[in-house]
Amino acid sequence: MTTTETFNIKLAELKSQIIEVQKNKNTSGVLLYKDYLSKMYEWYVALGIEEKWLINIYKTKDGHNLFHLLAPEFNNDLIDLEDFRINYLNDVTILNSKYRGFEYIYVYLYIYWQIFKNSPRFEKYQNLPDPYEPVIKILLRGNHVYKGEMSTIEVDNLSIKRQTDFRLPSLDYDFLEYIDEICIRSGSGGIPNQEKTNQLWEDFKKLRKIS
Repeated sequence: MTTTETFNIKLAELKSQIIEVQKNKNTSGVLLYKDYLSKMYEWYVALGIEEKWLINIYKTKDGHNLFHLLAPEFNNDLIDLEDFRINYLNDVTILNSKYRGFEYIYVYLYIYWQIFKNSPRFEKYQNLPDPYEPVIKILLRGNHVYKGEMSTIEVDNLSIKRQTDFRLPSLDYDFLEYIDEICIRSGSGGIPNQEKTNQLWEDFKKLRKIS
């Protein structure tokens, strides 16, 4: 099976999971994106280009593409991103924000990451986190990521702080739902910090009797 055939199968699987009706603004989507930013910063540090993180992530879409940063020759193995944007997502309405939106980029990168993450070219980075799992879960839960004003990135109209030290203790779907139940988002004031998020995870584990 060719790489493109594998890509198309995984894309079809992902499309079947995407929620077509946008959910109400939620808190966990913001935390997922903060988690993503932190993981991407860890990758930038490992690559020795951490000084480029801010401008790459907030001002360019290419800065999210680890294939380009790690091994530009990968581009020869990938479907052209612009071709993907125009021709592969027309049947998924939630991904139709094609100008400011980051959704199509994350779908594209997430699928290719699943295909290539065990490539020998990435062997030396096996201890680093999966960078795209947090953002794909934002989309799968019916929310949006897009470029805001003044070089900001927004999750459902809330600008995300340029933070590099936040981590979700778990990406479990039930835990994300629990966060949304407990923390009603009201602007940025309803977003828990790391300490509060860690405590929510401890409370959730007790409720679900998770060790």
